[in-house]
Amino acid sequence: MRVCITGSKGMLGYDLARRLKSGYEIIGVDIDDFDIVNKDVIDFLLAQKPDFLFHFAAYTNVDKAEREKEKAYEVNVSGTKNIVTACKILDIPLVFISTDYVFDGRKKTPYREDDNPEPINFYGETKRDGEKVIIAILKRYFIVRTSWLFGKNGKNFVKSIFSLAQEKENIAVVDDQQGSPTYTSDLAVSLEMFIHSVQYGIYHITNSGLCTWFDFAEKIISLSGGKSVVSPIKSENLKRFAKRPQNSVLDNTLFETKFCYKMPSWEDALGRYLIEDRDSKE
Repeated sequence: MRVCITGSKGMLGYDLARRLKSGYEIIGVDIDDFDIVNKDVIDFLLAQKPDFLFHFAAYTNVDKAEREKEKAYEVNVSGTKNIVTACKILDIPLVFISTDYVFDGRKKTPYREDDNPEPINFYGETKRDGEKVIIAILKRYFIVRTSWLFGKNGKNFVKSIFSLAQEKENIAVVDDQQGSPTYTSDLAVSLEMFIHSVQYGIYHITNSGLCTWFDFAEKIISLSGGKSVVSPIKSENLKRFAKRPQNSVLDNTLFETKFCYKMPSWEDALGRYLIEDRDSKE
């Protein structure tokens, strides 16, 4: 079976490709190969004839997207339409990675798949519009909303905090945004389940449990043996270009029920990630 992964060199693409390599023929596509905004990517995919496609390539810099709206839209919406067009012609299923940032964060409980997306930043708008493109064109799709990704092959919050802990005795982190940190290696386990499934639709998938960025940072310092003190601050003090939802916890019940699988806790995932990262450096 031929499986295509766009964004194959990113955190999630790397972990999924590593997981699937023994059982599938992997077609990896990344920015070095094709810019998905270029329609040539359609011809490439038609020539490769994959049986299944994971679309991970995206513009993900949330703050920069507020200043580079045209570029963010081209990649996340126009580029996604190119991928969707190829899937439509090939008549193959698509897995699309979306985000918790499609929601405004005002809800007091975890977001369900049927909650109305109301993004408060432009990145979230582009991912919502990407979802709309898929729903309008394809019948066989899996839209996966996830959150706070960390993994080996890319920049992430865990690496940033670990690096700061080597330099600073005190680290300030926001304590008024909550979500569910998600290990890309764990997410890859769930995504593999879609390959032979016909239970198409929108799913929320994250590691289980929730925390604030402050809680997350404290746990990173604790598990890595750091000595830095983490101090809580409010989001408004950071003066970022893009607003973030205060609550972006996603309800995973639908996925857990249909696929009989529950993601590990974020604390467990973080511990395993830190051990793997340390072992890879030794």
